[in-house]
Amino acid sequence: MRFSSIENRFAQHSFLEGLMKKQLLTTTALVAAGLVAFGTPAMAKVKGSVNGFVTGIFSVGENDDAFDAAQGGNLNSFVSATDSEVHFNASTALDNGVKIKARVELEGETQADQIDETWMRISGSFGEFRFGEADKPVDTMVLGSAGHGASVGMNHRFHTGAIFTTPGTVSITNNTSSDISGDAGGIQYYTPRVSGFQLGVSYTPDNNQDAQPRQNTNARTSHIKSIAANYVTAFDGAKITIAGGYNEGKNSTVDQDDIERWGAAVKVSTGPVEVRASYHEIEEVSTISTGATATAGQETVELGANYKMGKNAFSIIMVDAEAVADTGNAADGDEMTTIMVAYRRTLGPGVSWSLSALTADADNGVAGAASGTSNSGEAISSRLTVKW
Repeated sequence: MRFSSIENRFAQHSFLEGLMKKQLLTTTALVAAGLVAFGTPAMAKVKGSVNGFVTGIFSVGENDDAFDAAQGGNLNSFVSATDSEVHFNASTALDNGVKIKARVELEGETQADQIDETWMRISGSFGEFRFGEADKPVDTMVLGSAGHGASVGMNHRFHTGAIFTTPGTVSITNNTSSDISGDAGGIQYYTPRVSGFQLGVSYTPDNNQDAQPRQNTNARTSHIKSIAANYVTAFDGAKITIAGGYNEGKNSTVDQDDIERWGAAVKVSTGPVEVRASYHEIEEVSTISTGATATAGQETVELGANYKMGKNAFSIIMVDAEAVADTGNAADGDEMTTIMVAYRRTLGPGVSWSLSALTADADNGVAGAASGTSNSGEAISSRLTVKW
């Protein structure tokens, strides 16, 4: 969303930042005072547990012949992969009723981000605080109702990232989250749910997940604020969730707009049927001094539905993303559409198998674009998952 002047943007940024910081600091102080005043040692010991999952994936797919040839041929025809995590949990309850829970999520494969998330939660009648590296309110409160989440098989982002290749000439991301900070460390607060309504806010110094200690830096997106809310109700036997969230952060590049994302979602479930719809927007980033597009924005619409019947589940999702940029910009008119159907079978306690089939189309919006600068393709994935 653009503002008519730099002053308006600065005023909005300052108001949101001040409001969220005040909310977080005030509530943190109250909770801390409560813990000191009433938090006598708990009678119950800290309980520990270990859980996690291992997923084996085999996929086959193809890209458009012209695109494939332009890239040298045979791109990502076969993919064999695993995804696994081990979660270490600890929890306890103080005598005053305050509950404390901590978790460390260890990736099963060696990679740059060896620890996925590590966090602590303190909850009670005052609501819930979350500290550490974890999903923020725009994900926990909105993404859970997003259209692609209706899939009972693979996440569409795996297919469009590991098998189907998005051309470098198409400025589209397959990430439909409204979050900017990822799992970078910060502080979050969630209100108690009142009459179906709940609010969540967060503040993250910058978006570098594994940096310790956390501090602001001009080298990365910083001062990231998130606010989200959802409303859960029941109507005529159906459970309805309505959610929305907004995220903004200071751009590390001088003379460019702040980074902004927002999204909204609706989820309706009744009996074995669930239907979802969502909209996510990545705001276009402009050069402040000239007004020209610096980084293209994106508008994404998602629709999804699933049906569960005993040990079987079926789903279909559609994700359509379109770039937002100045007329004449290379990204103007870029679009990607993904459709995926999936089937999942529960084989036993904690064990499931799924089969997913996807078709995707990525169009270069430049008029008269050369052959091979757009792409379309299909993919099929088989997945076996064990959870404990």
